[in-house]
Amino acid sequence: ASLLRIAPLIALNSYLFGLLRPVAVHYEQGETRYPKPLSWLPTLLVSGTAGMAAQAVVHPLDVLRARMCVQTRGDVVSPRFCPQTPGQFAGLGEFARGVFQRRHERNHYNPSMYDTRSLSEAFRQQMRVGGARGLWRGAAPAMIGAGLWTGVSFTIHDSLLPLMPREADGSGEPLPFYAMTATLWASRVAQAVAYPFDTLKRSMQCAPPHRTTHTWVEYRALVAEGGHRALFRGFPVMLSKIAPSVTVS
Repeated sequence: ASLLRIAPLIALNSYLFGLLRPVAVHYEQGETRYPKPLSWLPTLLVSGTAGMAAQAVVHPLDVLRARMCVQTRGDVVSPRFCPQTPGQFAGLGEFARGVFQRRHERNHYNPSMYDTRSLSEAFRQQMRVGGARGLWRGAAPAMIGAGLWTGVSFTIHDSLLPLMPREADGSGEPLPFYAMTATLWASRVAQAVAYPFDTLKRSMQCAPPHRTTHTWVEYRALVAEGGHRALFRGFPVMLSKIAPSVTVS
């Protein structure tokens, strides 16, 4: 699912950016034979719009990938996350009890819901338990996060690139190492900005199919469970993944 998602995501992103950029150049600079680079705000808007549209198209594959990634092989849940324990949450309000109930249902192993070994099997399972609508779970935070990541990354990259040392052959191209450094820092900053929406997206995608999820409800549940730090779970791992990804690409 991840491999099938990457190719159309990058292709759509590049195509839409190339389609929207001339429109932004014309709006900002008018008719000109030698357009200058876009300023930061049009770059942010154009690249962000392209990222959001591309994510909207490939989101069903993202949902299937998340479903396949979170499969477990055990049904042991910590007692403090089990609302059924008599008297354990007697002093909590309805919302807090709902938070722990949500986590209990999410962590409980259910072979009929999660035991999938192929993309086609995951798709059939999702259609059976959640319907076609379930393929769009978490689409709102996913699109916002994709727009922020793409927009911030493109904007910072285009702002840093003119500051990098150039090749001595007169081509004006930045040295490869410095170009890679600019891309690396642009990706890291963009990931930090967009990561909370990625956490919300994953939490909504992995929720039990029968439970209605909304972005605001899921945000309140995550914050109630672990504070605002819960929105950055796994962030160090994501940062460590960026460097080899940028180096290879």
